[in-house]
Amino acid sequence: MIAFYLPCSYYDNPKVGEFTAKIFNISKGYIINIGLPSNFVDYATLDDKDKPYRGAEIIGAIFWQIRAGMDHLTADKFLASAWEEFANVDHPHTVVEFLKVYQKQFQAGDAAKYRDVVNAAFRDHHVDLSSN
Repeated sequence: MIAFYLPCSYYDNPKVGEFTAKIFNISKGYIINIGLPSNFVDYATLDDKDKPYRGAEIIGAIFWQIRAGMDHLTADKFLASAWEEFANVDHPHTVVEFLKVYQKQFQAGDAAKYRDVVNAAFRDHHVDLSSN
């Protein structure tokens, strides 16, 4: 889920696999691009075999947009913190549950100043956690 985002953030490049794409003549020029518009609703329609790649691209796009609204180190810190909490909490380990853990960070304290950035990205990518 965040495996593609973190190297993209580190290199400040939303594309993964540009070198590989050249070697294998992949016409689009990359393997994954988290800088493209995405619709979270599409995640639920993916086959399990597609979730590690297309699913990661959909989820990564949400975090890439959030990153644009704050400095990358802050964005990465929030993502890593949510991942750590998510891994250590007793609940279903689903993408929706992870996004809930992530979003909860911005409800109070210093992180609240980024709430609008996160909510805008969730809205733009059609993430609705209210019914889940």
